Amino acid sequence: MKTVSISLILMFRFVWGVLTSGLQTLFFILEYALGKEVPPAGIVEMRFPPLRLEGITLLAWMISLTPGTTVLHVNQEERIFRLHMLDVRSLEKTQKSIQHHFFPSVIALFGLEP
Repeated sequence: MKTVSISLILMFRFVWGVLTSGLQTLFFILEYALGKEVPPAGIVEMRFPPLRLEGITLLAWMISLTPGTTVLHVNQEERIFRLHMLDVRSLEKTQKSIQHHFFPSVIALFGLEP
């Protein structure tokens, strides 16, 4: 039962993340179309917690399916995702959001001992 509850929470948080990021990406595109200067995109790295392969895969999928950020590479040994972000000015906010909304449930479902 605990696994079902955690999975439902994760699903809700993922859907919420897709909706909010989708709106942010839409506004980003509209601003660009109206002539506003495009913020810098870039490649960044983000550490992830000790997870089984299923957890790493799920987390990478959720990040990539959330508009504005895509996982390009996974370094399992060092536990680092290499991400492409549409707007690197929001790097810290994006990382904190992923860590707050996705990490706890994925750790509870697929975590390893550190």
